[in-house]
Amino acid sequence: MPKIEFPFADGPDLSDLPRPIIGLCNGAFNVPYWAKKHWPHFRKLARMLKRYLDCSVIGIGGNGELDRVLLDRDFCGKISIRQSARAIQQCDLFVTTDT
Repeated sequence: MPKIEFPFADGPDLSDLPRPIIGLCNGAFNVPYWAKKHWPHFRKLARMLKRYLDCSVIGIGGNGELDRVLLDRDFCGKISIRQSARAIQQCDLFVTTDT
């Protein structure tokens, strides 16, 4: 079997965030076509994760996807797919819709 490697970007570097690091991605892209995929509970989930796990929470995805969600780092609409892969690689847990 050939070795398959994904070309991760060099950043972002999340090593300065307290662990565990939990990533969130809504996958709805804030457009009407994907509205049925939009899960409305990410805001509450982020609050509960921070309260009970004392973790860092980051957001990945399209612009405005996690508006009003308390995030330690909001990468939504701000980084490339390779940078998103690098951020996800550093997460201890990643919660997403079926994006």
